[in-house]
Parts: sequence; C-alpha cells; structure tokens
Amino acid sequence: MVKTANTFNPECGKGGPCSQIGKENLTADAGIQGFQTAGREQWIGLPDVISFGDYAGISSRGGWGDPGIFKSNSINGNISVSTVRGKHTIVTGYQYSHLYLLAAHGSCCSKGVFDFNGQYSGNTFADYLLGYTDSSLRNYPIHTFGMKSNPYGAFFIDDSWKISPRITVELGLRWDYWFAKSLIRGAGGTFDPKTGKAIAGLNSKGEVDLTAQPVSPYLAAATQGQWISAKDAHVPGGLFEPSGYVSPRLGVAWRPLNSGDLVIRGGFGIFTSSYRGNITASQIIAPPYWTYEAQSWSSAQLQRWETAWPVNPNSFTASSIGAAAYNVKPIKDKEWNISVQKTLPFKTAVTLSYVGSSGTDLVADNSLNNVPPGLYTNLQAAKPYPIFGSIDLYQNTGKNHYNSGQLKVERRFSEGLSFMLSYAFSKNISDGGGDSIWSTPTPFAPAGYNRGRASYDHKHILATNAVWEVPFGRGHRLGANMNPVANAVIGGWEFSGIYLFSSGDPLTFSAPGATLGNGWDTRPNLVGDPSTSNPSASLWFNPNAFAAPGPYLFGTSGIGILDGPGSHVVNLALMKKFPFAGEGRYVQFRWEAFNALNHVNLNNPNTTINQSSTGQIFSAGDARVMQIALKVVF
Repeated sequence: MVKTANTFNPECGKGGPCSQIGKENLTADAGIQGFQTAGREQWIGLPDVISFGDYAGISSRGGWGDPGIFKSNSINGNISVSTVRGKHTIVTGYQYSHLYLLAAHGSCCSKGVFDFNGQYSGNTFADYLLGYTDSSLRNYPIHTFGMKSNPYGAFFIDDSWKISPRITVELGLRWDYWFAKSLIRGAGGTFDPKTGKAIAGLNSKGEVDLTAQPVSPYLAAATQGQWISAKDAHVPGGLFEPSGYVSPRLGVAWRPLNSGDLVIRGGFGIFTSSYRGNITASQIIAPPYWTYEAQSWSSAQLQRWETAWPVNPNSFTASSIGAAAYNVKPIKDKEWNISVQKTLPFKTAVTLSYVGSSGTDLVADNSLNNVPPGLYTNLQAAKPYPIFGSIDLYQNTGKNHYNSGQLKVERRFSEGLSFMLSYAFSKNISDGGGDSIWSTPTPFAPAGYNRGRASYDHKHILATNAVWEVPFGRGHRLGANMNPVANAVIGGWEFSGIYLFSSGDPLTFSAPGATLGNGWDTRPNLVGDPSTSNPSASLWFNPNAFAAPGPYLFGTSGIGILDGPGSHVVNLALMKKFPFAGEGRYVQFRWEAFNALNHVNLNNPNTTINQSSTGQIFSAGDARVMQIALKVVF
C-alpha cells in the first residue's frame, strides 16, 4: 500500500491570497538589520513573531514557513500465516514500512523572531517599547530537503492457547527493527556533546554535499572547525544508528463460573516505537548545510533589536542545532491491566478495570547549550558551546507513569435501546521531558523539578451515550397499525445523546522576568493555599498564594498543582428515515445540537503571577451549535 500526501502553499502573487505583508521588506524598513531581501524574495514582510510573554504578540505568518511545499510518501506491507494445532492458534507475520518526506519553505524565522521577556524593566511589553530584546532567531529559507528513506520492519508471533473452555492464554513475541536512514542529498546534521561539534550527514556517494542548499557554501565557510563529517565522526551517513527491540506479550482470560457470566482478564506487554519522521526530516538544522541562528542576552547587555544581527548577509552568529542524537534507541512502553466483567440483567454488562503503564527511554528535546542560574555580563560567551546558539538534541531521557481505575457499563443495541457509561479515575506523571517529544526539561534544575503531572492528565473522565428508537409507529410496540400519513410524521423517530465530562487541565505557574539570569523562566514559590472557595472566570485561584523567588533561584511550586476549569458537553441528535420508491431508499432527516445545554466551558486562567490579570479567564469553548441535514439514500 502506498500513501501520498502533498501540501502546497501558493506563493504571493502566484495563485494565493496576498496582502501588503510579503510584498515589502518591512523588517528592514523598520531599521532592523540582518534581513536583506536577497535570498528572501518570497519571505519578506513584518517579523515572523514578536512576543511579549502573556500579552498578545504579533505574527505575520500565514502558516509555518509560508509559502512552502510539503510532500510525504509511505509504503506499507503486512504478511501473516495462521496455523491451528490442537488447542493452539498460531499467527506469525512480518510488517514493513518505508517513509519519504520532502519539504521546502521559509521555516520559522526568515523575517526574524524577537522575544521580550521583561528582564530589563520587569514588564514584557515595556521592554518592547524600550526596544530591548532578550533573544532572537533568524534563518534563510530552506530549499528542497527531507528524509529519503526511513525503513522499518517487525516480525511477530502470537499463540492463542485455549487451555480449557474456561481459560485462554495469549502468548506473543515481537521484534521491531529500525534500519539505517538516509537524507535527501545527505543534508542533515546532529551534535556530538563529547567533541562539541556538529556532525554533517553524507549523500549517496559518502560525501558532504555543500551544494544541497544555497546557503551551505557560505555557512560551511563561516563555521569551519565547528563541524565534522559523519565519516570522520564514525557514525552512519544518515545520522541514525540502526536498532531493534524484542517485546513480549501476555494475556489471560478466565471464566471461573459454570454460567460463564463472569470473566476475569489480565495482560502485560511491552510496546516500542521510534520518534516521528519529522524529527529526521528536519535534521538539516545544523552546520554546514543550513541552520537557524539563535542569540540570547542578559539584562546587563541592554541589547536593542535593531542591532541584534550583523549587516553582512554572509556573517553568521551562533548557528543552532536541532536534531535527534544518532544513537537514539526505541521508546519502551510497558502496559498492564486486569479487569473483571459481569453480566447483569436487562442485557447489560459491567466491567471494572485497573490499567497502568510505564514509559521509559521516551524521546525528549534536551537543550544543551545553557548555563546555571546567575548573573552574566555576556550570556552567550558563558555558554558551554559559545560558538553555537541553541542546541536541541532529542535523546532518550523521558519517563512517564500512568495508573487508573476504570468502570464501564454497557448495553448493546437491543429492543431499540443501547447505552454506555465509562468512567476513569487516573493519574499521569511525566519526568525528564516525558510529557511529549517537544517537552524540554529545564536545565540545571534541582532534583524533582522536571517531574509532575503530564499536561494531558485529567483526574476524572466520564463519557456516556445512548441511542433510543422511540417505540412508536409502524413496526414498533406502540402504534404498529398507525395510519401511513401519521406514521410518516410522528412514527419511527430515533433519539441519541452524548455527555462528556473531563476535569480540568493541570495548571503550572510561572514567574515573569526570566529571574534565573540565564534566559530561562522559573516557577514561583508556593507560600499559601492556591485554591479559592468559589473559582470563577474573574478569579480561578488565589494569586496571593504565590511569590516570585529571589534572583537566580528556582521556585518551589510544582508542576500541575491545581486543576483548571473542567469541561461539560451534552450533544443531542434526533433522526428519522422517510422511505420512498421501494426497499432501501429513503430520505434521512437529522437535527443535531452540539453543547446543547449551552454550558460555558471556560478556558484556562492566566497563570503568570504578579500581573493585573493573574488568575483571570478571558475565553471559553464553543457555544451551542445546531444543524439540520437531509440525506437521500438510494
């Protein structure tokens, strides 16, 4: 099977909508140096992003890298053989996939990204008005690049062993293997912390191809001595070391009673995966092929944004690296569960379960080019790799732990009625960047600082749904002999509804002003009870429970220590079929209401302390939406 997906964002004036933004180099016109039009002809205008902390910033992006093109192509295959031998049903097989990704776009910062964190005046917007920036990014647009090959294969065997009519055991073993990768024209890089140098990928001839990008010859010359070839570093040319993992699986189902209406199930398995293909495709972020430049300044430097970058277009300062380590290993996720299911009257069943998992070797974004908290007169010079900007290396540092109790009550559709209720009481803890692949652990933090509730941890989740065929009209208990005209109007209706509840997102608080002195924010100290007796949009938590830590100190409040607003959603639907001209032909009428009760589902509050809006909520989810539809089936 082959899947192809192409996305093309039209160029300004070549079939796509345009405004004055993108026609004039407004960044250069504003006196901000280092963003010449040459080489950026399709990527000019206002800066890509100007951010002021929790204030609404400015962005001129129509989308990431606009204009640009993104293509993907995947080949997938699966073959299996099933054999029955006595009480054993054995299935063996092999899976294969190959992914190709290509892109060309302006990336993040062709027009410049500037941040104002309040480190000079104590207020982010005031720093912007003063023109003092704490960090900035820039890059040249990227021509064709991506992942040429990313082959993966897996062999599996499963034995379903029916020991007796009451006991079935599932035994499985799986071997996943990620083969060597290759990059388009070898254009990619990674970082070696031992040597402090970037590693350049190799093309199909085993060479560093400095014609892969228009900027490559200039960047390679400017960063000479900062990078070595993959051959000299003794790593694969595709910057990925092939690796595999063997995963066992075990499952048991037991019916302890002769009646068979009680089932106990349990299972354990290890599941592996690798990081997403976009990380490999984007490994071009490193000299000598291409880079974005990143700089940061301390409050003592008083850096104006107009002069943040050199005037000479061939001058590069602090090239950045964003790539996976060449020796990243597969992610491991150990999962287990045990459940008890009992049949109840009225064709209903109830299931009570314990479900848990433990993720290790999770891939997380580790920021390596940082210094401990403190006062620095020249922050860039103090970094461990001062010739580089930011160094983001994806490594196996993340962990995740999940435990839950779950309840499910279900009636399958019978006699015109079905319903289901499911509830989960759970806790999800992440550590060291285990929240997601984009999570970045705070460097030089004290033990336990990067451990806390995952951003998607919701303690309570409840979901119910029901479908009811109103038993009125022809073919039903009531009105079975109804007049055809009356039946067309009031008979044969179907009603359905869904209710969803989720407790709020975990709230993590921040102290403004980058008080650590190294460009990183910290959390505030917890000095009181953050809860309020009646949380509302005007005040969701107690702001007086938090205080800013002293200079260069980490705050004591944890991750996700309070819940944000929960979500209550009721969706309703009413449907009826109107037959016409023979069997199987009908017009279906549907009325649907989403958030039918028009409940106000508040978004999260402002969690930055010492602001006039701290603790307040200014937005909410969607209000009620209703729609009516007709569908003709023939």
